[in-house]
Amino acid sequence: MGACLNCNQPLTGKYCANCGQSGNVGRLTTPQLLSDAFAHWFNFDSQVFRTVKQLTLNPGGTSLSYITGQRVSYVPPFRYFLVNLALLILLQRSIGLGVESISQEWTDSLGHQAIQTEMVRFLSSYQNLLIAAALPFFAACVWIFFRRSGHTYAEVMACVLYVMGHLFLLNMVLVLIFRTHISGYVAARSALQAIFYVWAFRKFFQQSMFATVIKSILALAAYFASITLIAVVVVVAIIL
Repeated sequence: MGACLNCNQPLTGKYCANCGQSGNVGRLTTPQLLSDAFAHWFNFDSQVFRTVKQLTLNPGGTSLSYITGQRVSYVPPFRYFLVNLALLILLQRSIGLGVESISQEWTDSLGHQAIQTEMVRFLSSYQNLLIAAALPFFAACVWIFFRRSGHTYAEVMACVLYVMGHLFLLNMVLVLIFRTHISGYVAARSALQAIFYVWAFRKFFQQSMFATVIKSILALAAYFASITLIAVVVVVAIIL
């Protein structure tokens, strides 16, 4: 039957037993090129669709499945985080939400204090990048507060990457819904983050709801304090 054009192994059926490529590969056509481009993303059995679906329905359980061995079934957490972060930044900048609109609304309430105004502008312009920069610290806080669960720092980081990456995806929906209502967007995003983190951590760490809520609040408070500290240092350095 010939050899596989991908790995040169002998073909024994319609598909290569070594790499899985079809044995019937002809010249590339335009329809095939387009099909290959979108099949991976929109196939209901694809890794991407399965990851999005499971993180929507059970974020903590999905993170547990990944760290306990189901690696091929899901998009790797760091890749999922980066892709959704990039997509959210592009969407926010394309419609103007989250940058000038948010900073203008917040600075109007502050008056003309230079440092406060500049810090708000910096936070609103680079909020998602600041979130990403402080992520290792947040994972460390979560790991410390939930240390009795027995998970390693890397396992906690995987969970945090999945949860935060999926929140970026859900925030895209909020951006489209509240594109002309800035305060509504900020309120909805804050509520979504709080609920989603508690829900995911409750399943992932297998602790009581009360303990999960308290520890999640403490970890998030430390996380947002670190983001604010980074912003203050940068803004003061710019002004001085």
